[in-house]
Amino acid sequence: MVATSTSARRFIRDCCPILLSFGCLAAAITGLLIWQLRQIDEDVAAQMQQEVTETCTSFSAAVENTVILVDGLLKSIRHVYETSGTASVEQFLAEERLNGTAVVYFALASPDGNSFIFGDPGRATANLVDRPHFKVQQNATEDHLFIGIPNVGRLSRKTVIPLTRGLHLPTGRLGGMVMAGIEPSLLSSRFFDATKLGPSGVVAVIGLDGIIRAHGAAHAEGVGQHIADDSGLWGELARSDHGTYWQKSSVDGRLRRYVYRKLPDYPLVVTAGFAREDMQDRARARRLPYQMAYGLVLTLLLAVFALVLRQRMADVAVRHDRERLAAALTEIERHVYHDALTGLPNRLLLQDRLAQAIETARRTGQQLALMFIDLDDFKVVNDTFGHDAGDEVLKRAVARLRSCLHRDDTLARLGGDEFIVIRTGIRGSDEVAAVAGRIVDHLTDEIATGDRRIRVGASIGIALYPGDGEDVTTLMKVADTAMYQAKSAGRNTFRFFDVRTMEIATSRMRLEDDLARAEERGEFELLYQPKVSLRDRQTIGAEALIRWRSRERGLVPPGSFIPLAEETGQIAGIGRWVLRTACRQIAAWRQAGLPCVTLAVNVSALQLFDDSFVSEVAALLAEHGLEPSCLEIELTESAVMTEPDRAARQLQRLRDIGIAVAVDDFGTGYSSLSYLKRLPLSSIKIDQSFVRGVDHDADNAAIVAAVLGLARTLGLSVVAEGIESQAEENHLTACGCPVGQGRLYGDPETAGAFARRLSVEAGRHLAARIPTAVTPGR
Repeated sequence: MVATSTSARRFIRDCCPILLSFGCLAAAITGLLIWQLRQIDEDVAAQMQQEVTETCTSFSAAVENTVILVDGLLKSIRHVYETSGTASVEQFLAEERLNGTAVVYFALASPDGNSFIFGDPGRATANLVDRPHFKVQQNATEDHLFIGIPNVGRLSRKTVIPLTRGLHLPTGRLGGMVMAGIEPSLLSSRFFDATKLGPSGVVAVIGLDGIIRAHGAAHAEGVGQHIADDSGLWGELARSDHGTYWQKSSVDGRLRRYVYRKLPDYPLVVTAGFAREDMQDRARARRLPYQMAYGLVLTLLLAVFALVLRQRMADVAVRHDRERLAAALTEIERHVYHDALTGLPNRLLLQDRLAQAIETARRTGQQLALMFIDLDDFKVVNDTFGHDAGDEVLKRAVARLRSCLHRDDTLARLGGDEFIVIRTGIRGSDEVAAVAGRIVDHLTDEIATGDRRIRVGASIGIALYPGDGEDVTTLMKVADTAMYQAKSAGRNTFRFFDVRTMEIATSRMRLEDDLARAEERGEFELLYQPKVSLRDRQTIGAEALIRWRSRERGLVPPGSFIPLAEETGQIAGIGRWVLRTACRQIAAWRQAGLPCVTLAVNVSALQLFDDSFVSEVAALLAEHGLEPSCLEIELTESAVMTEPDRAARQLQRLRDIGIAVAVDDFGTGYSSLSYLKRLPLSSIKIDQSFVRGVDHDADNAAIVAAVLGLARTLGLSVVAEGIESQAEENHLTACGCPVGQGRLYGDPETAGAFARRLSVEAGRHLAARIPTAVTPGR
C-alpha cells in the first residue's frame, strides 16, 4: 500500500507540467473558438439584416410602382370610357401590353353593381353590390383610389386585390366604377428569394387595416388574414414609416426579424423578414468548419497527452495488472475447487486430495479411511422450511463436522447434503468408528436457525484403504454403498463396507433392471383366485393376481418384486398393465357367454393418488364396453391411510362412476376407525392371519366377530381371505360372513381354468368357446 501511494505521488509530480500545459493550451483554443463562433453569429445576423433590408426596399418600390401604374391606367380607362365608350377602352387596353404584370383584369361596374371584364368575349356579368370595394366607392364623397382586401373574383375566379376608382355623374352621384384585379402571388413571388431570406423567409404587403394583401410564395396561405392587434408592426409604425421589429408570425408561428416600409401615398406597408431558425442554420453551417478544426486539434492534443500519460503509467499499470491477475487466479481457483455455500473442497479438489492421500498411504504403508456422510431427512427441511433454511442447516452441520475432525483431515462437500471425510494414518477401524460415532451424535442434536429448531441426522458409510479399494473410484463407490447400508439399518448410524451387503445390493439392482423390461418382454401374467358365496359356494367373482415368469429367473414370487416395484415407482406401470389386461379378460369372458362376475384388481397408493387414475379406469371400461359393476378396486389398509383425506376424494370419484372399492388385509394396518367411517368403501377383506384357525383360536374368532359387526354397522360387505379348511368355513358361515376366498376353493387359476369353473357352475358346456388368457395388452 505504501509503495503504491509513493508511485502515485511521483506520477502526479511528473505529469503536473504536462497537465498544466495541456490545460492552458486547450483553454486558449476553446476561448478562440468561442470568440470566432460569436463573430460568425454577428456576421450572419448583419448579413441577413442587410439582405432583408434590400429585399424590403426593392419590394416596396415595386409595389409602389405597380400601384401607381394601375392607378394611372384606371384613370385613363375612366377617361376613355366617359368620352368614347366600352369599345374604345378595350382598344386602349389592347395597346397597353399588360402581359407580365400582376394585373389580372380591368372591369367596369354600373351604379347598380353589375360588372363585366373588359375584353371578355362572352361579356359575362356579376353583381358586386355586396362587395366592400363597391360599397366604399358608393359612399365616397371624393375621387380616390381604394385598395380592397383580397377576394375571389366572381368573374375571374381568381384571388385578386381589387383597386377601384369611381365613375361620377355631373350630379355628384356614383355612376359606377372602374376596377383592376392584381394577383397577390404575382405581386410578391418575384421578391421572395430563399437564398437571401432563408427557407422560412417572408415578404408581404399589409394594409393599414391589418389585412395581408400579398404574401411570400412559400406562405401564400396568409393572404387575406388579419395581423394581430398586438403585433410589433403597429408600435413601430406609430414611431416611424420604416424600421425593424421581431414578431412571432400569426401564419406559421415562427419568430422572425422583419424590415418594413410604409408607402408614402397609399395605405400599404411592405415587409420582408427572415426566421430566427434560418439565421441559426446559416450560422451553424459556417460554424461547422471551425468546430471540426477545433475537434481535430483537441483530438491531436489529447492523443499527444495520452501518449505521454501512458508512458508515465506503464510501470504502475504493469504492476497493478500483475496484482489483479494473481488475485483473479486465486479467486478462480477458489471457485473451481471449492463449494460456494460452505467454502469446503468440492468433488474436483476432493478427488485430487484423495488421490494424493492414497499415493502417500501406498508409499508409507499406512491406512486411510473414507467416510461418506449423508444428512438424513434433509429434503424434508428444504420442502418444509425453504432453501434458505436448508442452506443455514448445511452451514451449521459443516461447523459441527469440523468440530469432530483433526486439522489434517479433509472435509469436502459432494453436493446437496452429501459430505466426504478423508482421514489418513489411521491405526485401525476402532479409531474411525469413534470419529463416525461423534459425527452421528453431534448431527443428531437440534440445529437452531432463527426461531426454528430443526433436527437432522446422518448416515455414514466407511471404506478403508487398502482393504476395500486401492483407487479413488473404488473407494468412493464402496463408501457410497456402505452409506446406503447405514440408511437401510435405520439411518442415523454408520456402517463399514460389507461385501455381502454389496452383493445383495448388486442383486437387487439387477432384479430392478429385469423388472423394468418384464412388460416389454411379455413376462407378466394374471391368475384369478375365486371368490365364493359361503352360503352356496357359488363363484361370484375373482381377484386378479399378477405373476412374473422371468426368462432367466423363472417364476418370481410377488413378495420378491412387488415391494421393489413400489419402492422404485415401477408399480404404477405394472398397475396400469394389470388393469388393462383384466378389462380385456372380462370382455373376452362376456363375449364367450360366461356369467358376469366382478373381478377385483389390486391398486397401489401411487396409482390411486395419480390425478388421472379415475379417468383412466373409466376410459378402459368404455373401451371394452364393460359396466362399472364388473370391476372392483382393492387397496391395502396402509395405502389408504398414508393420506386418508386425499384417498377419500379419489375413492368417492370411483364410487361415483359405479366401481366397488374394497380394503384388503383389514386389521393389519394402523387405520383409525373415524377415518374408516369416512371412506366410501363397498367391502372389507379380513386378513388371512385372522381367518387361520378361527374355529379354535379365540382371539382370531373375537377379531373376526368384531370386524363382521363393524361391517354390518357401516353397511359394508365382508370377504374372508385365506380359508383353507371346512371348519374355518363353517365357523365363518355361522358368524354371518357372506364371501370367502382361499385354497379351500382353489388356488389362483389361469383364465381358461377360471372360465371352465364358471361354465360348469352355470350348467353350460362351452368348452369350445371358453377363452384362454387374453394376449397381454400394453
